[in-house]
Amino acid sequence: MFVNSYFLLKCMQRLFNVFCLFLSSWFFISCEDQRPPHRVQTDTLEATQINKWYQGLKPKRKTLSSPQITHLPQGRLSAFQPFKIHKKKPKATRLLLHWRLLTTINQTRVRMSTTGKAILFKSGMSIDADGSPRAYHPKNIGLDDLKHAGKNGNWWALATRDGVPVLQKSGYYVSTTSLQDFRYTPWDQRRYTDAEKIPYIVLPPKVKQAGKVSLGDLAVVYNTQNHRWTYAIYADTGANTRIGEGSIALAKLLGVNASARSGGTRQGIVYLVFPGSGIHKPLSWPNIQAKGSACFYKFGGLTQLKFQMHNY
Repeated sequence: MFVNSYFLLKCMQRLFNVFCLFLSSWFFISCEDQRPPHRVQTDTLEATQINKWYQGLKPKRKTLSSPQITHLPQGRLSAFQPFKIHKKKPKATRLLLHWRLLTTINQTRVRMSTTGKAILFKSGMSIDADGSPRAYHPKNIGLDDLKHAGKNGNWWALATRDGVPVLQKSGYYVSTTSLQDFRYTPWDQRRYTDAEKIPYIVLPPKVKQAGKVSLGDLAVVYNTQNHRWTYAIYADTGANTRIGEGSIALAKLLGVNASARSGGTRQGIVYLVFPGSGIHKPLSWPNIQAKGSACFYKFGGLTQLKFQMHNY
């Protein structure tokens, strides 16, 4: 009797466990089927907002590999594409400057930009040896003919004392230029700009006055025959009857015959002068290059110069 009761009790306990398991399973399935729709919508809204926030804050990388996304619609792939950098190529600014006629010397028209920052003319080039320690000699064996230095009582290219030309220790005359280094005496050759070492140009007084050009201003000189060009300094003043003259050093840089007696060229030399660009003092060749380069860069460089020559 006792055994049967125990067996019956165990069977009822197992049936109760099975019934409880059935109820719990039924309740779980019902809850899954009846999940509140607002919870799904809330999760989707939060995910969308978080995605937008992340897309706005994440840094834009310069180099990213293109992700391969195949499970999203093609219309939604734009947000996952790498950031492309489009480098803008600098455009050459060829501004057509406006020029006005400044003066005409020996059929050469000298023009000045309406801004007053550039003077342009095209002519030949005669060679100037003034300022060189070997420019003139009493026996006329110098780099240039003695007649180009003046005459008795009127020596315009020689340093004089009481009207008499001053001799150096080498036997050559002291040759002068308009641009001077006032640290030295008038009878010291170091006071003047050396034509053999410094590329300089010579301008007529008419251009100097009308264009407001000062001694020591910078220039660019371009040889259209061989396309060689260089920087120069305005260091000497010539006559109003001719235009187009440069030092021995300038001629060598441009590939022109540099003989002061028989060299030079009659055409093909372009002069671009920058009024107010100097410091009214002689400059070394490196300083001429540095200051001239800054002026030429503001003007637009060689491309701009050729463009202005074409439309001159």
